[in-house]
Formats: sequence, C-alpha cells, structure tokens
Amino acid sequence: MFSCKGQKENEQENISKISLKSSIQKEKTDKNSIINFLDKKYQKNGFSIPDDINGNLYPSYSYYDKSIGSFSVNYIGKNDITQYFWSVDNKKGFFSKYSSPEDGSIDSKNIEKLINEKDYYIFAVFLPSQYIKSDNQNEDFEIKDDAINSFYLYDNNKWIELGKIASNNIPKKDFQYYIKLIQEHYYKENKIPEKYQGNFSTSVDTEETMTGMASITYNFTIAENKILLEKDTYHETINCEGIYYSFEENGILNIYYAGEDMDCISITPKFSIKVEKGKYYIKGIGGEGTINSWIEMEPTKTK
Repeated sequence: MFSCKGQKENEQENISKISLKSSIQKEKTDKNSIINFLDKKYQKNGFSIPDDINGNLYPSYSYYDKSIGSFSVNYIGKNDITQYFWSVDNKKGFFSKYSSPEDGSIDSKNIEKLINEKDYYIFAVFLPSQYIKSDNQNEDFEIKDDAINSFYLYDNNKWIELGKIASNNIPKKDFQYYIKLIQEHYYKENKIPEKYQGNFSTSVDTEETMTGMASITYNFTIAENKILLEKDTYHETINCEGIYYSFEENGILNIYYAGEDMDCISITPKFSIKVEKGKYYIKGIGGEGTINSWIEMEPTKTK
C-alpha cells in the first residue's frame, strides 16, 4: 500500500459507477511496463503486513522514487488456505508466534522466508511519477487529482498489465477488487464445455421465519461464453446476481462472480457444477446447512 498525504479515501463499497470498459485497458503496454517490480533493489524497505492488521491480510513490499513513482508488490494467496495463513485469527498461522500482531507485521525476514511464490498471485499496484504532486523523499507524498493507478500481474515470468483506474475510484475493498482483476484475466475468455450449457434451476430452504420457511431459488443460464445467475427469494436478500466467469478442472465447472458487488468476490469459486450420469449438481448454494453439499439442479425451458 502507498503512504500518501491528502489522498481522498474512497467510500464506495462497490464499483457500480465505474465503467470497466472505459477505465480498464487490459494488457496494454506503456513506458512503465518495463519495470521489473520483483527486482531485489526495490525490496530495500523490506516486507510487511498492512499496518491496520484488519481485513484481508497479505505480504507486500513498497518502493518510492521520485523519478519512477510509487508501487507496492502484493502476494495474494491462490486459495483460502494460503490466504488464511496470514489472518490474525488463525491460531496456527503467521501471527500465532508473536506476542502482538504489530510485531509480526514488520518482521520482514520471516515474512519473506514464508512466501512460496508458486502459491501466490503476485500483484503490483503502480502510481507513476507524473501523478505525484510533491514529495520530501520520505515516502509521504500528495497525488494529483487526476492520478491513475496501473495494475500488473506476474504471470509466466512476465508482468501483464491488467488495467488502469483513477486513484479516487479504487473501491474501499481493494483486496476484492484485485481478485476481480486477476480472475477476469484468467477466466473471462474461457469457453464453457457444451455439456454444461443450458438453463437450470434449484431451490433450497434457509431458515424458519414467523411467516414460513425462507428460501432461495437459483436460476442459471449457461452459454458458451458466459453464465447468468438470477434469484427468486422468500424472506432472503437478493445478492450476487449477474454474470459469472468459469473454468473447468477435473470434471468440475468452477464459477466465479464477475459483477460489481465487492462483497460477492472470493478467491475460491462461488459455485461448482458437475454432471454425473446425466444429472446436474451444484455446490455453494444456500446457507451453512447446504453450502458444502452437492444439490441437484433441474434443466428448465428457456424463458
């Protein structure tokens, strides 16, 4: 993360007002893309965990130079187990060996030693020097009102630009936003195998209410290049509807939310679908009683 004076805190909880088509320019190169963010010379300030010790924690290091700008390199776990290792709530995780989380958060040598790069997405957030208004060489600075951040993913031994966005439009839940960009890079162009395509529906009861059993009906429309989820509910909030990305692995179609509600973004699939003996099953629906179970889905007619 950057240490910036005067930067406006963005209070948006989702990015419904952001047009990804206009603000994200996927995989373009520019004069700054030649920076090798992993060069050891940029690690002189050491590794750390964000100072507030809250939210989704992950190792990172940052660098600032007035001729280049400022950037952070962030190590985000590829699955929940890897990511949970850095949680202060994990009794067997990184912070469990420290008397206080603050002590662990600045133990650079130990943080670096415990990073196995193959288990992480390596994600850089870059603010070029032309957007820095003033500085005093102590890594505190002001940024211009029109500042734009660039995002890069280290993939196949090279840096890929995932997009650009105005600094004051970065969602407050930046961790989820990073995950969204990463998943868009890997899954957006995936073609869905024909055996999964069609219209499907399934329902689950969630909890008893004063006026009956609450329930959710999930309606999936699965085409070759996208998945659409619509819900019907009784005494339940409707959320996480819209477009999903997917990829198939070991006979399972893993589905990831691709919309604008940051609360719906997750490292692991939101849903998983499998086909057995001509029947369709889904995992991830409902509440605690059903979310880890395979529930049958019924094919439905096109609306």
